[in-house]
Amino acid sequence: MRLLHLVVPIGLLLMQGLAVAADKAAPKPAAAAADGKAKAASGDTVSISTALLSKNGKVIRVVFSQTLAATGPQSKLGGVQLQGTPPEVAVSSSAPIALEPNALLINLSAEISSVTGVKVCFSKVDWTDTNAKAQETTDVCSQISQDFESAKAAALKELTGVPKSSTEKNVFASGFVATGSGTAQGGGNISLNPDLGIRGMTAFVNIDKATVPKGDPKSFNGGIGYQSVLPWWRGDVFAMATANDEETLADALRRQQSRIFAGAVLDVKAKLEGDPGSFKVTNFVGEADLSFRTRTKRLGASKGYWRGFLIPAGFEAGQNLNAGDIVQPTSSSSTSSAQSPTTSSINSVNHIARYLAGVDFSTFYEDWNGTLPFKRVELEANALARYLFLNEAMYNSSSQLFNTVADGVRGYVGVDLKLYVGQNSSARYGIKMTYALGSLPPTFARVKTFQIGLLYETRDDTTKAK
Repeated sequence: MRLLHLVVPIGLLLMQGLAVAADKAAPKPAAAAADGKAKAASGDTVSISTALLSKNGKVIRVVFSQTLAATGPQSKLGGVQLQGTPPEVAVSSSAPIALEPNALLINLSAEISSVTGVKVCFSKVDWTDTNAKAQETTDVCSQISQDFESAKAAALKELTGVPKSSTEKNVFASGFVATGSGTAQGGGNISLNPDLGIRGMTAFVNIDKATVPKGDPKSFNGGIGYQSVLPWWRGDVFAMATANDEETLADALRRQQSRIFAGAVLDVKAKLEGDPGSFKVTNFVGEADLSFRTRTKRLGASKGYWRGFLIPAGFEAGQNLNAGDIVQPTSSSSTSSAQSPTTSSINSVNHIARYLAGVDFSTFYEDWNGTLPFKRVELEANALARYLFLNEAMYNSSSQLFNTVADGVRGYVGVDLKLYVGQNSSARYGIKMTYALGSLPPTFARVKTFQIGLLYETRDDTTKAK
């Protein structure tokens, strides 16, 4: 409880500070114009990042700095012009590129033999800013280039990443009201993963704590980890890396985008586990696990998506750091000996060996330009099972004593419904509802609880290959 009194205010202050900093960094939305769109304010505009001419000289791939409106004038035939080209070269079609909401593909009626002095221009571009507000910018132009290698490098960087889980985000924080024994009390779920500036290395802190006994997992872990992302289908990645023309690159790109699995992730961690209320149980644990992760795939032609994670194998090994120091009151005569073993039996538990496996699946729908109050709705279900090879310390919520938990299987299932109401350039925020059943290390306090509260998470959705 003492730690909770510190954790919740600190977490709320952290969320408030991050939101204020993000709002200061994010562009401010412009006032709405008469037609419902906003004129882009100074410093809040769209530009062309690349305008790449294919080697056959008849296709231009244009990438913008912002997400484009799907039916904007930039994708209509009369909305794009070429400057500096011979009279016989004209735009024959302009269309969005699948899975690239900030890009257009422009087909030409004839070949451009030289890009010197040639520009592509759009009389008006409709786009959405970082606050998901509709904007428009006029007279957007860019010099056309044939820098194929830069475009290839950008595509490789994007496609060799894999989706992150919620607990891997730079910041994931939720303060909630929990029900577990007929009463409603409070709690917090916080994950922090700051980048250490060393390739593949991160520090992490995860806290899951509540005040209601049957809703309190009593779970804290923090430490340092190394993560290696291994993209699958290395043949396609190699084909992209060695492509010398747009057709070969596009073929490899389409094959990669059609795959279900994005790659494998190897995580190695050194961490401290503890009961965040009193730290009567504190473990030092080394962990290694392998997970397979899918791409974020579209559900048909809708604005819905899905993704999944599978952990077939993982191992945790370590030692209890306060064996011999656990002191607890003697149980009453009405409490069974199975619920309240002697102190010496608790203090003799000092080694840890666990096998773990798990699965995670999430599906979401998002439309940040829609009229609904919730701009993104996400449903996530996850399950994690641990097999304990050795006895460990366990918290008994009935007797409120620490017991010895026998070896065997300990599971945990969680279902989250997240309703996002807004976002800025760095984070999303909304409401989270959770149902949880099972137990987590180090105390393996069993929970059966429903939680509802506020949600804040950063928008770093993808882990890049290392």
